[in-house]
Amino acid sequence: MGEPIDDPSALFVHDVVGCTVVDAHGVERGVVTAVHTAPGTALAPGTPLIDVRVDLSEAAAQDCPPVSWFRLVCREHGVLRALTAAEGSELAPGARIGLVTTTPDEASTGEPMRAARLTVAGILPPDTAW
Repeated sequence: MGEPIDDPSALFVHDVVGCTVVDAHGVERGVVTAVHTAPGTALAPGTPLIDVRVDLSEAAAQDCPPVSWFRLVCREHGVLRALTAAEGSELAPGARIGLVTTTPDEASTGEPMRAARLTVAGILPPDTAW
């Protein structure tokens, strides 16, 4: 397992739970409800990263509010070096939520070469949602 980045702005896993997801127009769309990985974790294809509850009920009147749950899943090997969202912060589409390097000893300074490859999967709501 790689060492987490020694960065005072890096956050612990529990800091991300409860973050609000905001779309490009500033409309709140969802909340991070679970984080499945921590800085220093080796990632492989299929590793779950975070769960998000999305509520689109503000978009239009509904008889039944359109609420869905999604999981962001890693599609490649790497090492999670940092989480960059804080509880209560706004996460816009495309916003960086963490930093992944190819190996534990790879430099993590400077701008990333590209975004990590992720998949979004619809999931069943947790029992606590009912």
